[in-house]
Amino acid sequence: YEREFKRPLSASEIAKLNDWIMRVDYGFLIHALREALIYRKLSFAYIDRVLAQWVSDGVTLDQLNAGKRHEAQEN
Repeated sequence: YEREFKRPLSASEIAKLNDWIMRVDYGFLIHALREALIYRKLSFAYIDRVLAQWVSDGVTLDQLNAGKRHEAQEN
């Protein structure tokens, strides 16, 4: 994250990152960071909203790996 954000993370950002690691698979974090980079939205608030939306929509890691970021899980 620090390399991509091109700055050191603050203590609150490190705490948020640790919270994400406890709640979601590491792969989701990587995809959320990539999405933030693509849209040049380098804030933890943006990444938090992306992760929350994916969880709410039931997006799976397989869907993200296939490039389907905004599709709900099909039953």
